[in-house]
Amino acid sequence: MKSMNKQRGAVSIFIVMFTALLVTIVTASFVQIMLRNQQQASNNDLSQSAYDSALAGVEDAKRALVALKACDKDPSPQCGNLRTALVNNGQNCEILADPSVGVTTFSSGESQVGRSSMNQAYTCVKVQVITDSYEGTLDKNQSVVIPLDTVDDPNLIAGVRISWFTQENIPDVDASGNPISQVPQFPTQPQLPAVTNWAVQYPSIMRSQLIQFKEGELTLDSFDTANTNNAKTLFLYPAIFGASNLDFASDGRGAPASRNYPAVSRCDSTFSFNGGYACSTDIAVPALGSGTRKAYLQLTSIYNKATYKVQILGGSGNVLNFDNVQPIVDSTGRASDLFRRIRARVAMSEGMPTTYPEAALHVGKSLCKDFFVTNSPADYSGDTDTVACAADQ
Repeated sequence: MKSMNKQRGAVSIFIVMFTALLVTIVTASFVQIMLRNQQQASNNDLSQSAYDSALAGVEDAKRALVALKACDKDPSPQCGNLRTALVNNGQNCEILADPSVGVTTFSSGESQVGRSSMNQAYTCVKVQVITDSYEGTLDKNQSVVIPLDTVDDPNLIAGVRISWFTQENIPDVDASGNPISQVPQFPTQPQLPAVTNWAVQYPSIMRSQLIQFKEGELTLDSFDTANTNNAKTLFLYPAIFGASNLDFASDGRGAPASRNYPAVSRCDSTFSFNGGYACSTDIAVPALGSGTRKAYLQLTSIYNKATYKVQILGGSGNVLNFDNVQPIVDSTGRASDLFRRIRARVAMSEGMPTTYPEAALHVGKSLCKDFFVTNSPADYSGDTDTVACAADQ
């Protein structure tokens, strides 16, 4: 009997020890998971705070760039010093603390942001005023106006290079959730189908509009004159058999009995153009003669969204640099001992209208135009022509 009691006692002790060990393991695992999650949450908070600090550096750089843009027509020494500092010393991490810039101050190699209790700062902000391209992304039917301002003589502008549509512009799945091939496709004929018939793998049609004039000689009549060089439009149609070189002068809409056909542009399915674009075309810009040229390029992405890149070309095909049109800001932010670095392109729209008209008339479906001449006011209230027009659609 005593032996049996001893065995029962040993079993009880073993069960208690095993249970205690199991509870200890579970508790330790739970505490470890809790600490890991807490550390991850803390790192996420620090990462976001460091990112916010880097954004603060970008915003401070914008202040300097806006001041530089305002100096375009100001020959004062202060503006000259500001431009010299940003252009020549923009790669200095503490350029915003330069006395000629005067945006912030640096202490111990950084500029504090926010409350001191948050321990946030940006440690390095570099500004690149002169860039070789203008880049961005347009949603379907969205437009952008790009000033063709260059560090060189604006009369040396001989063309523009427009590249568009990257692999990121093709969605991963369709509306039903089915996977989509990431290889771009192209229409076989230069036709303008309904939006529903334009595949998501098709690069967009890029409407490119050139607006140029001699500085100080801007008149509305200069844009209405037949075959004028002040306003030209080409619809860049994506195709594998397209041309790599086009000319804005081929836009003959101002000529009598003219029709504006799409300009078939060069594309391929390997995203091999200009660093990862499916389509790329050089377009010659017509000269304006004597006088200082002022030029703008408006791009509109039709049918699909498109990431794009624009470069200014000289007479020999060389790339001319943009001057404070889309500067690049490289900013490093800190929160406690965690750092984040961002690189942002800042579009300088100073002096541009806040709402630029994208079209004189924009319709979502078919448009029927019916012209007639009459000397009777009653004719303007009739609907006979409207009904006939609708029947023809």
